Amino acid sequence: MNFKAKNFDVFLRYVRFMALVFIVCGALFLALWISPFDKPDENLHFYKAFAVSQGHFICPVENGHVVNPIPSSVHDFVEAPNKVPETKSVLTPTINEQNSCVLPFIYYLLPGLTIFVLWSMHVPITIIFFAGRLTNVCFALLILFISLKRLPIKLQLPSFFIYTLPMTLFQISSYSKDVYHIALGIFLLNKLFLFLSEKKLSDWDIGSFIFALILFILTRPQYGWFVLLLFLLPLTKSKKHHLYLMLLSFSVVVGVLLFLIHHDVYLSPFNENQSLVFHALINPQKQLLFIAKNPLSFLLTIFHSLTGFALFYVKSAIGIFGSLNEPLPNFVYAIYIFFGIVVSGILGFSKEISVFTRACGMFFLITVLSMLTLFLAMYLYGSPVGSDVVYALQGRYFILLIPLVMILVASGIAKFSQLLLLPHFRKRSIQRK
Repeated sequence: MNFKAKNFDVFLRYVRFMALVFIVCGALFLALWISPFDKPDENLHFYKAFAVSQGHFICPVENGHVVNPIPSSVHDFVEAPNKVPETKSVLTPTINEQNSCVLPFIYYLLPGLTIFVLWSMHVPITIIFFAGRLTNVCFALLILFISLKRLPIKLQLPSFFIYTLPMTLFQISSYSKDVYHIALGIFLLNKLFLFLSEKKLSDWDIGSFIFALILFILTRPQYGWFVLLLFLLPLTKSKKHHLYLMLLSFSVVVGVLLFLIHHDVYLSPFNENQSLVFHALINPQKQLLFIAKNPLSFLLTIFHSLTGFALFYVKSAIGIFGSLNEPLPNFVYAIYIFFGIVVSGILGFSKEISVFTRACGMFFLITVLSMLTLFLAMYLYGSPVGSDVVYALQGRYFILLIPLVMILVASGIAKFSQLLLLPHFRKRSIQRK
């Protein structure tokens, strides 16, 4: 390693340290500073975490109605958190809260455990609420640190970029299952980067990768195309390709999805966004029939959405808070876009980018298919039948596609730079002869 390269590595280590300080301080600040339920759908996520803390993992159906009893004191806290009702762990009047039943319970076990312990100790509900947020922060940070182990510092840059996004910090410091979606997604990508760079993997590596992949897909099934990452594992020098584990993981994903759908999780009348002003015009069944009859119109709808809302998708991926009505200053978005380009450039001019040569096609396919599926899901459940744009789609849904796009851009930069330098090397070769 020459002197300049060594100095650059020292600089990157300094950047990594500063990014870690920013991430930890930012997540803790947003967990404790933002008022309860001022984050997207946090009331539903808190309801689910509380239900899990009481042992109600999947809402039962009684006499044709979904049942999810929540103490009235908790309901009053959610409706008016500033009044802070008295917290009791004894039996109190309950209300039937149904909307959170569409959320899979597994992503609320950790905050649910925190709530269970503190609720049993008669701790004030406000403290219980913030303790649950901090539980998710600790999980997200722990997974980040674990995922960075053994990974070359330049390949760590995409995950640091994702974690420093204001929207990421906003989400990992909430009750949202996006905490697990983002953390597990970064774990997957960092593990994959490690596999491709080291070209070897142990049984523990492959096992943790597949386990995280299953949990990641179940947080947001639209990312089911990430299962295609399994087909990149044979690029390693591992003597075992673990085909049986790949088939098992696929079977588990399908099986769990079918089980949850059967119990009205993910697909049910309760997971439509009733807060939308045009909710009465939304009908997923009719929308699906419309797409089947007009596939080209649906593709044109996606095109209209991308061209009409591209800036909104970029800004809301970086961070638009409140009910998408509290944007950051424009210079903040410009800074993050600039740093995203810089990270892609660093990867593009580094030797590490060569490990992705054979993986870029798969990354491109996963990115495109995931985007199409996200548009499809929000067209079904958030848009009026036959509308010419896709409503209710936010940039934060695309956050885990950003590292793949960075790698694709970096690979493009690497190929372009090689084309520019090729005549120079040819000329020097001729001169030597």
